[in-house]
Amino acid sequence: MAVCNKEEAYTWSQTREELTINVVLPSGIRSDHVRCEVRAGIEIQISVAGQQCEKEILKGDLFNAVGSSVWTIENHILTLELEKKQARFWPRALHGGAAVDVAALEKQEELNRQPVYKIPPGKCYTSAQEQNLASYVAGELANSALESQLAPAMVWATW
Repeated sequence: MAVCNKEEAYTWSQTREELTINVVLPSGIRSDHVRCEVRAGIEIQISVAGQQCEKEILKGDLFNAVGSSVWTIENHILTLELEKKQARFWPRALHGGAAVDVAALEKQEELNRQPVYKIPPGKCYTSAQEQNLASYVAGELANSALESQLAPAMVWATW
C-alpha cells in the first residue's frame, strides 16, 4: 500500500526496462535533507529532514522487483530512476497506486514498431519500382543520418 501525503504526491512513467518516479519536494529543501531508499529491490521510501522533524513524502512497495536505481533533484523535483528486473510493462508503480492500461501500452509499442510507410493495399509495384523506392528510402535515411552527425558540428561552427 502506498503511503503519501497527497494523492498527487508522485507521478510515474515507464518503459519495459525502466520505471521513473517524480516527487515534488517542499520548497527550501536541500539535497542533503533528502533521504531516498530502495530496500530489497521492492520497497521505496522518500523523506525529508527539516530542522526539527523528518517528514515522509512517499513510502510503498513497488509493483515488482527492481535492480539498480539512481535519484536526482532538479527544480524541487526528485526523480528516481529504477531498472526493472523483468522487462515488461507494469499496471502500477506502487501497490495501491493508480493503474494504467498495460494492453494499451503494448498496442502503442507495436504501432511504434511498424514502418512509417507501407504500400497501400491492392497497390502493386514492379520489382524495378520497388528497387527505386528502396533506393530512395535508403538515400533519405542516409541523408538524415548524415545531417544528424553534421548538425552539432555546424552549430559549433556558427559560434
